[in-house]
Amino acid sequence: MNETEFHNLLDRFGADLSQWPADRRRAAEQAMAADASLIDLLAAEQLLAACLPDLPPVATASADLRQRIMALPLAHPRPLAAPGLLTELWQSMTASWRQWSMGMATASAAAVLGFVLGYGQMLPPMSGTETASSDNLVTMLNAAADYETADTEQAQ
Repeated sequence: MNETEFHNLLDRFGADLSQWPADRRRAAEQAMAADASLIDLLAAEQLLAACLPDLPPVATASADLRQRIMALPLAHPRPLAAPGLLTELWQSMTASWRQWSMGMATASAAAVLGFVLGYGQMLPPMSGTETASSDNLVTMLNAAADYETADTEQAQ
């Protein structure tokens, strides 16, 4: 265990080692045996924990004091610095983001349309065997209708 871990455990579990989890307590005791500065740190934390309950309670601030503190920023406003060249350039570029996005959408749509039309003309023409005649289509549609009526008859 290093000093940072010991600090974190002191903050989390307090100066009373009996309140620490057993495995962390054993590791802390081994670290204190190896490093005397951790013993001094624990003693300082225990002294602070013993002194805190003896301190008088803190009184809340009066309403007048709170009003005066809240009025300070209004009484002494800070002047705004003039924006620099980079700030003005950035604002001018980001102010018209909608115009840029609409232009990019239009350009993208035109590119996709051009690709589809160009690619479609590169395909070889269909041969006679790849096209279906109207007689074949009518036969297929009738067969599909027969299957549909057979399904409804079986369902009944």
